[in-house]
Amino acid sequence: MIDDVQIMARGVVAEIKDGATNNRAQVSSSGALLVEQGSGTAATPTLTNVNASASSGTLAAANSSRRGLIIANDADKALMLKYGATASATSFTVKVAAGGYWEMPLPIYAGLVDGIWETGPTGAARVTELI
Repeated sequence: MIDDVQIMARGVVAEIKDGATNNRAQVSSSGALLVEQGSGTAATPTLTNVNASASSGTLAAANSSRRGLIIANDADKALMLKYGATASATSFTVKVAAGGYWEMPLPIYAGLVDGIWETGPTGAARVTELI
């Protein structure tokens, strides 16, 4: 749904913006088209702790309402995150160093996020899902 249509000055002829997602499109006086994808505003953070394990496990369940995901690796071994099921040392999306953190980039992935640590981990993942 389009919430706002504006006629603007300074070379931008028109802007269309969706207030829920912050997606917008602008047309300049020269005819150039700018399209930006926003993520909207998150109103509710959900925090969970997932104990470190050398076996693959779920860090965040699939959630179509997800606006963001932040994972802090509060463990003594690297964490391999995977978009989808069954992370492994050879099948992962991103590796987060011990003591590091990761923020989900745009576009937001709403599916399952699994994780696995290197052998013999101690600690946990501190997961914050933004809804």
